[in-house]
Amino acid sequence: MKAAIYREHDKDPRKVVNIEDIDVPKIKYNQVLIKVEAASYNYNDLWGIWGEPIKIPLPHISGSDVSGTVVDIGENVLDIKKGDRIAFKIEKNKVILKKLPHSDHEYLDSLSSALPEWLSPEDEEAYNDL
Repeated sequence: MKAAIYREHDKDPRKVVNIEDIDVPKIKYNQVLIKVEAASYNYNDLWGIWGEPIKIPLPHISGSDVSGTVVDIGENVLDIKKGDRIAFKIEKNKVILKKLPHSDHEYLDSLSSALPEWLSPEDEEAYNDL
């Protein structure tokens, strides 16, 4: 799969963020695997790339707001099924999954918690801010 990865900090993301091939994540019993269809960078991502206000461990894959479709579920996931459309957001160190029709890599492993079918992947990203 493809992922937007940076291996050093810089004020100009174009200098350090590269698209690389990496393995599709293996999920755990309490996780879901999301095929990412839309993603956005926000200030959390930029702060990470800049290394300010804190330097996060490198290398790092950005993308804290995504939308997509569940392609696999862990054995303990009961409230989400394959094919559900998901909005994903990281906020205040918590993963928020909205069961409606969400990173900057093609697949994402995540804790579980799907989106209305009428939402497009692009609209789902805006839904995260509601």
